[in-house]
Amino acid sequence: MTPPGDTLGRLAALALIVAAASFAVPEVRAEAPVGQMTWAVHTTLVPTWFDPAETIQGTPFMVLLATHDALVKPMPGRSMAPSLAESWSVSADGLVYEFVLRKGTKFHNGEPVTAEDVKFFFERYRGISAKAIKEKVAAVEIPDPGRVRFLFREQAAELDRAKREAILHRMQQLIHERAMFAPVWDFAFLHGVGPRVEESGLGLLGSYGFSGPYEDVKLKSR
Repeated sequence: MTPPGDTLGRLAALALIVAAASFAVPEVRAEAPVGQMTWAVHTTLVPTWFDPAETIQGTPFMVLLATHDALVKPMPGRSMAPSLAESWSVSADGLVYEFVLRKGTKFHNGEPVTAEDVKFFFERYRGISAKAIKEKVAAVEIPDPGRVRFLFREQAAELDRAKREAILHRMQQLIHERAMFAPVWDFAFLHGVGPRVEESGLGLLGSYGFSGPYEDVKLKSR
């Protein structure tokens, strides 16, 4: 599920399936929004893109990042940052991930977000990766209403550095011996570029094709 040595990949998977609190945002005091932002997308929106449980590929994240929250999620300058979870920890063997929920977080209807809700949204996920992901999770525990714990059946990454290096060398050797070649895909996403764009949001979120709603395209006056 994750490349060797990459624990962030597992966090990203959890961020996907636990895009948990629909419209959940931390309770903070702030001034009312001022002005207007126009957000254009290059495709037709479909109803399932508003439901994280139905997510089947990357395109819906144009909507999900703008309307939902997750335990952790990519943010400008950070490949994975706290969101619905204010912090998280990983066991020494890499099999247990525990998330501490942000205090005061509520759903759009005012009800508090708890660890039970996180577990519910995880179990509700039925997208294309549901079977593969859920088979790897042995259990979801709730120590208390503010914490949720995921136990994995096996660690996808080798924790020992020397063994990881040996695995990498073996992979390189196989590629050399068998002359393996794979096509390189370069997705052409529509971003704010051109003479009227004052500041493009392209690349704000590393490895993510869509950075909305953080991609606030600012236009120059004509």
